Amino acid sequence: MKHVTSVMLACAVCAVAAFTACSPAPAAPYPTVVTDVGDTTVTTPPGESGDGDDTATTAAGEQPTYDTTAMPYVPVDVPDDVHDDLLAAQGFTNAALMRHVYKTEKGNAAVSPFSLYVPLAMLGNAASDSIAAKYAYQLCYYNFDENSRSFGIAQSNIYGKAQINRLTRSGDCIFTTANSLWLSDRLKSVSGEFKKALKDDFGASVFTRDLPASVDAVNKWASENTNGKINRIVDELSSDTVAVVMNATYFKGKWRYQFDKTLTRADTFHNADGTVSQTDFMESPAELYGYMNEGGIQGVELPYGGDGRFVMRLFTGNNLDAVNDYVARAGYIVNVTSAFTYHDDVTVIMPKFRVETTLDLLDTVDKIGFDFIFGAGKFDKIDKSAVISKIIQKVYVDVDEEGTEPAAGTGIMANDTAAELTEPVRIKFDKPFVYGIYDMEDNLPLFYGVYRQAG
Repeated sequence: MKHVTSVMLACAVCAVAAFTACSPAPAAPYPTVVTDVGDTTVTTPPGESGDGDDTATTAAGEQPTYDTTAMPYVPVDVPDDVHDDLLAAQGFTNAALMRHVYKTEKGNAAVSPFSLYVPLAMLGNAASDSIAAKYAYQLCYYNFDENSRSFGIAQSNIYGKAQINRLTRSGDCIFTTANSLWLSDRLKSVSGEFKKALKDDFGASVFTRDLPASVDAVNKWASENTNGKINRIVDELSSDTVAVVMNATYFKGKWRYQFDKTLTRADTFHNADGTVSQTDFMESPAELYGYMNEGGIQGVELPYGGDGRFVMRLFTGNNLDAVNDYVARAGYIVNVTSAFTYHDDVTVIMPKFRVETTLDLLDTVDKIGFDFIFGAGKFDKIDKSAVISKIIQKVYVDVDEEGTEPAAGTGIMANDTAAELTEPVRIKFDKPFVYGIYDMEDNLPLFYGVYRQAG
């Protein structure tokens, strides 16, 4: 029987991707992605120096020493046409992800589109010739011929590097993201170009070691890169696991207009299943917020920090399915967001909430356009028999009167000019709603969630 190895993707908003080696099975194992929220500093395990073919000096079972240096900022120019194509591809992937998570997760759920997209882009550098052109198209939305497919992956790398650099220079908010690649010491022919691309373009640290003995080290990396919010991303790494690709993303932002704690009080939330729950509601007196009301959908845009670089958007309505579809479309149709206008007399009442989710995204990734990456022989730059075995994402989102602490960031408010209101607006989120944290420069949803039930 032919031996098959497996790769795992995991995001802990923090993301981890892993490949494993295993006997062939009807359904191939896939990368595991875990997503979680971190804190103010990114602690990245030091990668080995050299040509990308280095091995770790840490003995199996020992804890590596972690550096506290984030990926250095290097200005990267991306041509406008390339940027637009890449952003469109990312937007459609994000929208498909939001729709699928909404449909398959029945309770409260949160996902980080950014923390999943990054390891998928990293993995593109290991793609075999048989899928490289299609992978480049999925990342870039541009049809590359056989001679230019590597150009597509390269453009995706440049875009990823520019995006990471821009987001981590996040002004008044804290946004950190870290990447790593963990390779089995049994691998003999991992591409040096693959490792070099991850180091150079994604700031990834590369480790080569006995993976089954490295569970604690992998979990420590995830914890330290999410400020302890995600302490465990993997429970075990089997002897078949040959690679783990990880991303850890952390966002922390304070509201521009903080909620008055003296106004926080218990009230009724109408759950999606028809029951009601008592939970704490926060209230922000009339302030300058973005507000929209169209087609039975109400939304509010709450800026973080003084620069309004990131925002949280909340949407509600009587038909939550329609609300979610609207939000998903807003991920790639820029003028949907123009529905927001800024008013200086908007009162927002919303529940304090904390959501922690662990998502198995293997089927999701298969359904959102990346079905071609599954099966043996797709990532021969790692190992010819490697298959994706798991895609797991762990997400943590905490929203209170002072601000938000999740594993990704949100929006820039472009305009502080208040529009005239015929009457004050008072919007209360006391029934299921959809929310997201956005980077306003590219209208990117860094986090997305659906809140169906309080308590």
